[in-house]
Amino acid sequence: MANSGDSGGTLLPEGSAASGAAGTTSAYPAYRIFLHHDGQAYVAEVPEFPACRGSGTSPASALAAAQGAIAAWLDRSVAPPPLMSASDLAQTIRDLLNIPAVAPKHGPRMSPVKQLLVKKFGKMSNREMATRIGLSGRDAPTMLSAAASGKGTRKARCAIALALNELPSCLWPNRQPAICQDDDSLYVSLHANADDWTPSKN
Repeated sequence: MANSGDSGGTLLPEGSAASGAAGTTSAYPAYRIFLHHDGQAYVAEVPEFPACRGSGTSPASALAAAQGAIAAWLDRSVAPPPLMSASDLAQTIRDLLNIPAVAPKHGPRMSPVKQLLVKKFGKMSNREMATRIGLSGRDAPTMLSAAASGKGTRKARCAIALALNELPSCLWPNRQPAICQDDDSLYVSLHANADDWTPSKN
């Protein structure tokens, strides 16, 4: 993206209808020029002017052609178009390049297991959730987050499994079979002695 003029205005070639006296130029709003390569040549698009563009074998020649196109557009004695808002300009450029609009991000996606925890215990911080299921210590929130995605320590995964009353292999079916088997074995053992087990001490 480039502005057509270092002074913040669009500078038109001498002799155009929009120019002032000979040897002077008239300043217009700082119309943006979108410069890109289309695979064959450099193209300078002027989104705020309908069908106004220039192309060339170098960026400089494409920009010069675009400036000439702006001058020709203004030679028709038509009032210059207003500047677009940033969002309208971005959409126009996407349209020029046939790029679909990007959906806004709404923060990191919650893992399915974390969603189950939230459904059971309500929305709370990772530290509060970790305490709720029996994980403690400075790293408990990180342990919870890693375990909820199927990673982290076995004790944290089993703490989550006990809280949800589900076998680890059901909560994280895509883990390696040997890991699933070890997790399930520990879960069954802990489930039988749930009253005597504290995750942070194992």
